Amino acid sequence: ASIAWMKSVIESGADHPPFFAYLGPHAPHKPSQPATWYADHPIASTPIVKDPYYNYLAVGKHGFLPLEPTISAVDEAAIQYEYGQRLRTLLSVDDLIRGIHGYLDSVGEWDRTYFLFTSDHGYNLGQFRVDSDKTQVYDHNTRVPMLFKGPGIAQGVKVPVVSSMADIAPTLLELIGADNAASEQMDGTSFAQQMLAPAAESTAA
Repeated sequence: ASIAWMKSVIESGADHPPFFAYLGPHAPHKPSQPATWYADHPIASTPIVKDPYYNYLAVGKHGFLPLEPTISAVDEAAIQYEYGQRLRTLLSVDDLIRGIHGYLDSVGEWDRTYFLFTSDHGYNLGQFRVDSDKTQVYDHNTRVPMLFKGPGIAQGVKVPVVSSMADIAPTLLELIGADNAASEQMDGTSFAQQMLAPAAESTAA
């Protein structure tokens, strides 16, 4: 449906208006039910990631965390299963992105379009002995990917600023050259210039 809507805008003519599409796939949220054609995909056998906080007793942390029991073999099997199912659902997200890229590229719009990939939160899969949850205040719950591509953004640029979801709207508005009157009413701050500056410096060199 999302690609069909993009087609309706783009194929309305060479002078079609700019478009904004917000796509929020449910995956990998619970119940993490893969598409039937991915139900047995071997990606689910990918071992869980055991970072330094996996099965770590969070002494001194808030609430229930210092009381969490050690992750047992049964717990780990459940974590592995959920991790595998989450990966299987993300294959459908890959399909969605591949479809958008394929269409926009085929009509000459990919290089003219800003694309943002991010998430709303991280997740626990064994960190601090929490086998499956979110809603915590720690790095594995609050740090999420935020990837931009589009005109003027050089490949591989890393922007060394602290940002949040509140910064996305003003950043997008600045990238497309919108009047900053709307951005001034927002809580967030644009980091568009930090993304564009390395590209400008590279061109000047």
